[in-house]
Amino acid sequence: MSSIYVPSCGAWFGTTGAPDLTSAEGVAGRTADLFRQYKSFASYAGTSPFPGQTAQAAIDSGHMYFFSWKPRLADGSAVPWARVADGSMDAAYVDVLARKIRSWSAAHGGKKVFMAFHHEPENDVGPYGSPADYVRAWRHVNDRFVALGARSAVIFVWVMSGYQTRVHLWNSLYPGDDVVDWVGWDPYGRTQYTPPTGPVVPFLTALGEDQGTSPDTTGWYRFYKWATGVGAQDSASGQTFAKDGSHTKPIMVAEFGVCWNTATLSQATQWYADAASSLGADRYPLVKAFTHFNVYDCFQPTGSAAMKANFRAAVSVSRLQQTRPY
Repeated sequence: MSSIYVPSCGAWFGTTGAPDLTSAEGVAGRTADLFRQYKSFASYAGTSPFPGQTAQAAIDSGHMYFFSWKPRLADGSAVPWARVADGSMDAAYVDVLARKIRSWSAAHGGKKVFMAFHHEPENDVGPYGSPADYVRAWRHVNDRFVALGARSAVIFVWVMSGYQTRVHLWNSLYPGDDVVDWVGWDPYGRTQYTPPTGPVVPFLTALGEDQGTSPDTTGWYRFYKWATGVGAQDSASGQTFAKDGSHTKPIMVAEFGVCWNTATLSQATQWYADAASSLGADRYPLVKAFTHFNVYDCFQPTGSAAMKANFRAAVSVSRLQQTRPY
């Protein structure tokens, strides 16, 4: 296993662990490898401990920890990326978190955590700033972690939504191979924002194309071929883009799932059956982690016995049975 927790073969299975980790693993019928949470700048400010009681309990029981850190304050206000980049947030937030992670890692045998700075930023270009602001903010966070001796305790994951109309933004939002360890995207069969009568997008269509030498022009979430250098077409402009730099970075499906309702129950059930077939057949071979999103009730794969069984089959394929680093 590598220093950035890339499994030597296969991939990790992760969960957002709702309503709690024990319940989520009960539904999955197995122990997860990765536990993911969503945090803001306010979450670890002041004397608030890192990583928090729930996350520490997960780590103590052998789970790797992955958290997204969004520049938002306790009152809900957004911190523009430019203010992160110029160091205005260092004293109260960035440096505070870096020191806490450094101390935590030192006290826990050098364990590392996965961390994403502002996941899915392409959805927030404008309110938070420009792509250039985002890149400068990410690189500044990296620089502060390096300066404070915390960089070796974190594995930085750059996470996009991966959606078809956002392809044109990814290169301009990418902070660089030198400061990103893993890249990831969040494909869904159906989200909480889908109209009630909106259908479930089939599994392979949702995750995007993974085979062949031509750019992805049909996937809803076209990140895979972009990340591996083949290319993806932006559905709004028709232009094709591919990642600059390395095409062998470890890739993570940082969120996946289906927000189902009564009208889409059978489609969602089939979605997990297709997931089981695809993962079992080693589709998306460069993906080294799959994290199930179940924060909202509609994402719980419990609509029927068949849905639950299909979900369990998907997350229990041999590919997702790997030895964890702790």
